[in-house]
Amino acid sequence: MVRLLGLCALLVLGFGAPVFGQVTLERALAKVLAEHPQLQAARARLRAAEEEVRIAAGKRWPAVDARTGLFYQRLEGGRSPLVALEQELSLRQLLYDGGRSGAALKAARARLAEERARLRLLEQELLVEAVAAFTAVLRDQRLLELALLNEQRLLDHLAAFKARYREGQSTGMAVARAEARYREARAARLLAQARLEESGARFRRAIGDPPGGLVWPALPPGLPPDLAAALAAVEDHPRVRAAEFAREAALAEVQQARAGLRPLVLLESRLSWRSRPDPATGADLDLKAGALLTLPLYRGGALRAAVRQSRARELARRYARDAARRAVQEEIRSAFFAFRAERERWADLSRRERAVRMLVDGLRNAVRMGQKAPSDLLEGERELFQARSQAVEARRARLLAAYRLLAAMGRLGAAELGIGAGDDHPTAIARERGEASPAAVNPPLTEAR
Repeated sequence: MVRLLGLCALLVLGFGAPVFGQVTLERALAKVLAEHPQLQAARARLRAAEEEVRIAAGKRWPAVDARTGLFYQRLEGGRSPLVALEQELSLRQLLYDGGRSGAALKAARARLAEERARLRLLEQELLVEAVAAFTAVLRDQRLLELALLNEQRLLDHLAAFKARYREGQSTGMAVARAEARYREARAARLLAQARLEESGARFRRAIGDPPGGLVWPALPPGLPPDLAAALAAVEDHPRVRAAEFAREAALAEVQQARAGLRPLVLLESRLSWRSRPDPATGADLDLKAGALLTLPLYRGGALRAAVRQSRARELARRYARDAARRAVQEEIRSAFFAFRAERERWADLSRRERAVRMLVDGLRNAVRMGQKAPSDLLEGERELFQARSQAVEARRARLLAAYRLLAAMGRLGAAELGIGAGDDHPTAIARERGEASPAAVNPPLTEAR
């Protein structure tokens, strides 16, 4: 008995990790949003896209360059060589490019919006993975606890059967049946222990820390009342929005390709100063200013081909957007019906657990009063263990299905869940800029706050 309870305490409370408090799902998800390496990489890509917008906008401003150099010159007539100094200041301003720079800026902004949508989509995928890992540990902790209690109870029954057999009040067949039930319970406990170790490994991979004392969460807010309300969120789904922004970027690239067929007008001015070989003659100072017109006369059909290529890409992005919308609709339908089924299944299995528990309590009283055979109680204990295990499985499946439904709708994020470590959270931004350590942003889950 002491050994079983010690094993239960070791495995249920966090695989030997120091536990100083209970860990909620909100805290685990906040840690994922603030520290997950995939999100850090996605945020770096987002910053790169922001700089791309600045680069595209900078091409519309004047370009000012300065150049200086020293030149070694040999003089005629046997005179000593001199070092000439040359300096130049130039300014170039774009006057007209057929809309090329404006289209490039529009494309960069669309790609930035697409990157934001993809970041939110990645957040949802990682949050669902974290919820699955969190609830799997909760489920397996409870299943191991039930398996340990069931094993201990059947061990007591086996000892009682052996005692009655020695007193001549039971048969060898009854003892063998009790032995079989005990061995079955022990095998179930070993399987539950292995499953808990496996789910603990997934927890560490998804969240970054070993699990501690976890708390069963409630259903998340924002669940739709019916299928129509769920499908109304299709257009706001990050996958659909990312596909739409990708199409907008492709449209801007079509405009860029068409602008390549138009003339280019630049305003250019140069101010140069150059020292003469003979110091007595002073230096040269030149000022040039004018407009430069470039006409694309012939490129071997490359410019027209670029226009056709950009149109084909825009068409592909349009079909990709329609495919994304269709996929999201089917995902919402599947997730909605799965959640509804799991909710009803959990309600039925919970009622079954209560009914079986009442039945087993009655069997125990009947066996104590001699109205039922002890072998009947063995069957009741088995059914009670199965009913409790199925209820735990159903509870976890209902909770996970709820989060998957929110993710399918595109509404699984820090703002929707009320947690404060999303992409725009100050701690996440500070960590990206190197202003906060990971432990300062979110301490390990096994530490006390």
